[in-house]
Amino acid sequence: MPQDRSAAPPDDRDTDLHRLAMLGRLIPGIAHEINTLLGVIGTAASHLSRLRRDLHERFDADGLTRTGLGRYLDDARRAEDIILINLDRASDLVSSIKHVSVAHNHTDQQHLNVHRFLEEVTRSARGLLHDCPHQLHIGCPDDLVVETLPGALASILLNLLANTARHAQPEHLPSAQDPRSIMITLTAGPTAEGGWTLVYSDDGKGIPPALRSTAFEPYVTSCRDNGGSGLGLAIVHDLTTGRLAGSVRLSSQPGQGTTFHFTFPRALPGRVPPFGRVP
Repeated sequence: MPQDRSAAPPDDRDTDLHRLAMLGRLIPGIAHEINTLLGVIGTAASHLSRLRRDLHERFDADGLTRTGLGRYLDDARRAEDIILINLDRASDLVSSIKHVSVAHNHTDQQHLNVHRFLEEVTRSARGLLHDCPHQLHIGCPDDLVVETLPGALASILLNLLANTARHAQPEHLPSAQDPRSIMITLTAGPTAEGGWTLVYSDDGKGIPPALRSTAFEPYVTSCRDNGGSGLGLAIVHDLTTGRLAGSVRLSSQPGQGTTFHFTFPRALPGRVPPFGRVP
């Protein structure tokens, strides 16, 4: 049965150290992604430069034909497409990181388009999942708008993604060259009572039965020898039940994955629920 526990909040100093450690894991992956995109852009730009030099030489030697010009234009268009597509990807990545960083430090309540926010957080968290082969699916109405604390919600999502990256992959894979891809699913929607739900699940190895009932307690971890602090899920529980006035249930089976089911109010206590889309 799912567990719904009231755990004591983790120590503030340990929480800050945990956040810094998670940031340290996030940055190398982000740098790798940006370097990859820049490498593709650089290769395409160099190819475009060679095409231009070749065209100039043919023109100077009166050897430029209609067919040659057409081939140059086709090759140049393909190179430009590669450059523009990868510039857009880099821009989207940087924009997502910026938005999530601002949200992470934002302590005021905001009207939030949930679908857009989930996309931004998961895009910015690619670095956390860099060493964890995965697929990710988001299911959420485009017009679901809530009033919440973006920083707290971003922290919850980043901790869950980091938890999947660290714990979900089985220790014994069929092949080191062919690791099993973890499926991560995020779904959100309104409730009949006027609130909203968020369900985060992965199909990884699951939480050991001995740790399941204490998973939300501080310093509980199955990976202490590998650097696990045991604070990620404690922070998730503390933010959910405290700052976001919600609840969280956990269910997990060995070899079948883990699911976190969150319920939040449509607006935090004392505020009017928002309706419609965020412009």
